[in-house]
Amino acid sequence: MKYVNTNLNYNIKVKLTKQGKQIYKDYYNNDPPLLYLDYRGYATFQIHDFMNIFGPHLTMGNNNLPCETAIQIEYQEKYRPFNNIDELIAFWNKKQRITKDTTDCPSIWIKEKETGDKELITGYTKQSVLLNGSHIPLSTLFERYVFLDDTPIGIEQ
Repeated sequence: MKYVNTNLNYNIKVKLTKQGKQIYKDYYNNDPPLLYLDYRGYATFQIHDFMNIFGPHLTMGNNNLPCETAIQIEYQEKYRPFNNIDELIAFWNKKQRITKDTTDCPSIWIKEKETGDKELITGYTKQSVLLNGSHIPLSTLFERYVFLDDTPIGIEQ
């Protein structure tokens, strides 16, 4: 199990039950702010607001919970994908302590997050890398791969 840092000001998405919608109305004395639901029926709350409104009803053994037990927690990315190949190469050169200013295409080994399979970047275009003969956009590279030391293939924000 992995833990991620979060903040009580971040949002969560929950799917309220009929009981939960009533608790929400009662909390605001039958004059609640409009509750927006996304296309899947999830309502968004700041974590601290959710705790204040629904906390007393989230008890062990309660068969009439205010929401389904699966929730979504907002995660603030610490990294973002590289904007272009020049940014990736500059980052790689700095990471490898290459001091000369070069735009040569370095050989970079990476690994897939899910399987751990190691792959070599064998080519570059402005917005993608070549892996096993396929062009992979930088956004996909960021989502699916990490450097061999497990750091994200992206820039810290």
